[in-house]
Amino acid sequence: MEGLVTSDTKAVLPLKDVSVQVTLKGYLVGVSSALSYLNDTTNPLEITFRFPLEESFAVVELEAVIDGRKIKAEVEEKGKARDMYDDAIASGLSAAYAEEKSGDVFNLSLGNLPSGSKAEIKIRMVGELPIEADGRVRYTLPSVLKPRYTPEGSSDPLAATQNARVKEATVAGVFQFRMRVEGSERVAEVSSPTHKLKTERVADCVDVHIAEEGPLRGDVTILIGYKDPHEPMALVEAGIEGRKSKEMRSKVVMLNFFPKFSSLKAACEFIFVVDRSGSMRGSYIKSASETLVLFLKSIPEGCYFNIVSFGSRYESFFPTSQPYNQETMEKATKFAVMMQADFGGTELLAPLQYIFKQPSQSSGLPRQVFILTDGSVGNTSSVISEVRKNSDSTRCFTFGIGSGASTALVRGIARAGNGSAEFIADNERMQSKVIRSLKKALQPSANNVAVTFNLPNSYQVKVVPDKIPSIYNGDKTVIYGILMEKSAQKKGRVKCKATLTGDIVGKKFKFDIPFELTDTQSEEDVSVIHQLAVKKMIQEWQDDGESYEEKHKKEMTELSSDASVVSRYTAYIAVDVAQNKPVSGSMQSYELTADTPVSYGSMRLLMGASLPKKRSSNRTTMGLQMRGSSLMGGAGPPPGAAGRSGVLMNSCMYRFKKASAPPPPPPSSFDAFGGPPAPPPPALSSSFATDVDDLLCFSHLSAPPPAPPPPRSSPAPLKMQSENEKTHASSSKQTGANLIVSLQQANGSWLLNDQLAGVVSKSVEELKSCCPVSCDDDVMANIWATLVVIELLKKKYPSMLDELELVIMKAERWLSKQVLPSDVSLTTLIEDAIKIV
Repeated sequence: MEGLVTSDTKAVLPLKDVSVQVTLKGYLVGVSSALSYLNDTTNPLEITFRFPLEESFAVVELEAVIDGRKIKAEVEEKGKARDMYDDAIASGLSAAYAEEKSGDVFNLSLGNLPSGSKAEIKIRMVGELPIEADGRVRYTLPSVLKPRYTPEGSSDPLAATQNARVKEATVAGVFQFRMRVEGSERVAEVSSPTHKLKTERVADCVDVHIAEEGPLRGDVTILIGYKDPHEPMALVEAGIEGRKSKEMRSKVVMLNFFPKFSSLKAACEFIFVVDRSGSMRGSYIKSASETLVLFLKSIPEGCYFNIVSFGSRYESFFPTSQPYNQETMEKATKFAVMMQADFGGTELLAPLQYIFKQPSQSSGLPRQVFILTDGSVGNTSSVISEVRKNSDSTRCFTFGIGSGASTALVRGIARAGNGSAEFIADNERMQSKVIRSLKKALQPSANNVAVTFNLPNSYQVKVVPDKIPSIYNGDKTVIYGILMEKSAQKKGRVKCKATLTGDIVGKKFKFDIPFELTDTQSEEDVSVIHQLAVKKMIQEWQDDGESYEEKHKKEMTELSSDASVVSRYTAYIAVDVAQNKPVSGSMQSYELTADTPVSYGSMRLLMGASLPKKRSSNRTTMGLQMRGSSLMGGAGPPPGAAGRSGVLMNSCMYRFKKASAPPPPPPSSFDAFGGPPAPPPPALSSSFATDVDDLLCFSHLSAPPPAPPPPRSSPAPLKMQSENEKTHASSSKQTGANLIVSLQQANGSWLLNDQLAGVVSKSVEELKSCCPVSCDDDVMANIWATLVVIELLKKKYPSMLDELELVIMKAERWLSKQVLPSDVSLTTLIEDAIKIV
């Protein structure tokens, strides 16, 4: 079995296979990854990897199995953990060390793996899942760490080191991916914009795996459609006995609100910030161009706008934001159509500083910044800090494009800028995501937002996060309540309620979620909701700046250790103290670092990291290089990209078993939510447990009782369609819709001319003859043309109405201002327009 090969010695890197098991319940997900190694060299080895991590996920367990000896890692203060690791290596003991290098990059080192030994590293994480506009829950397995453009002198932990070198990556072992979705009676659809899937209903679950044969390409994105996606929900988790912190000993409730507001629209200043770095070439920049045109057509009258391009440099299309009118829209549209990815690297801080320094040209209108990027930067903290400093005057909405977009950057900017974040997978349409955010930007900010609890007097509540996130119409808002007991609670069940309140432009809103508390205490050492609440607390402390973070450093370190959730100040450490004798020989260290992306035909799951600084003297470092240009089939990094950090883009390629034959179980599987694996049903891989309570360990959570499920004798068929198939099937429709949109005027109307007539396959004269009144007058001709186009879009492009909504709304607003001839009604005109299309 092949692995990573050094360019000098052709020695095989010992990673043999990777297994990923995903368990999903509602908006919660548990992920277990197992990495298997075999050292078939004559020396002990140290292997260090970096791998991408969804920024909102919490790594909650690390375990190493070396030659059958199981070592469970503990969370310790980072300095102490590093010393323990170094001391173990110097003493000849095997050890594992893992830390968070940034919000979405995890670093793992396995040291002193003896010659001839087998090892398996298991990582378990839990997280919240985002929900799409159409109600589908989105899960993404990130597979790419893109090079992070790092300004000179940056102290970012992912910045390049002087001697960073790149590995040559080829084929590695088997990659196994399986997902189990709980509550099959609620699941209406499972689909993927990135891969073909195969699903099967098994008992109360839906079993999902990838149907494609051959290497896994890029990120895996799976969308799960529920029958009741916007139903508010509360999950209560009992406190954990024996924990040190009050947070872990107390009950925790997770609240999922879906607030609904009336449609409110406000004029704004919009600045569209487009990544035009080299990595955006091809489909990304084409999609960005089409999206920008749609964005320009969707802006309401009365707004101001500008476009800023960025890469290694930045350029503003207009000197300052301009009023939105026909002239400025036409200029910007021509620019958008001609836009190329020719700006080199990815430097985002400078263009944001430029934008924030610009005086308002829009008479006090709120400023909304839309940032579209496919990459990562090495100064993420500085960028987020700059956004936070200007959040009183500017809201920021972010879009991560394709595999490898940094979730820490994209989500961090949106949090700091009181906006929202969207991610667009390969083969997924960008337009609907941008228009979804544009609708949010047009919604005035919610003020005086608070969450209150109706509880017995024996409880004191700690709300997490302390600062309630931005509230948007129909969006999921997750709040945690840590319910600390001030005195003994009375026996039995207690009915409680949480209430979300606030106001928008003086109009108050209020949303309630009921839940129940019991007097039980968890006997299981499982704390999914607690760990997610702690992750949110730590994230908020780290987001609030260095001074605030330093103030809470001691509390953060203690809570991180107690909850087993790593922070910036803690790390996992595991030492094999049961070894019979120290490992002998000169340890060789494989440093997996890189500064150029490699072939997209590979699974870029595990990434490189620099070697630890403190090391014993008997170490030999293997120098490894990867020829980026030959792997990409093109040139290396663009000129001027010297600041790009050394992060391995592709450490290994994994192959799949046939879809009809589920993969064999890993050497020792463990459950994604920490529970013991249960016996599998017939004909399914034994690596996947099927007992719901055991697998998810959700038996300890209390929630309102669900409605009785429908009869099980004939369950509704599960809708299965690859998003790729949907995209290819509608590509011609998208081209036609884009053309129609490009012809819209700034005021929302369409002109009755030859171009428009061609779209509906009629001549201008034929269109005029179909109108029940004379169209000799230009105004009436344009009214008629606009009505025909609106009905054409509604009938011919129903699957695209979400992204066309604002275009149509602007057209209808223009129509409402027009004066019709006295002998015709709007209803009659619409009926005749429908006949044409």
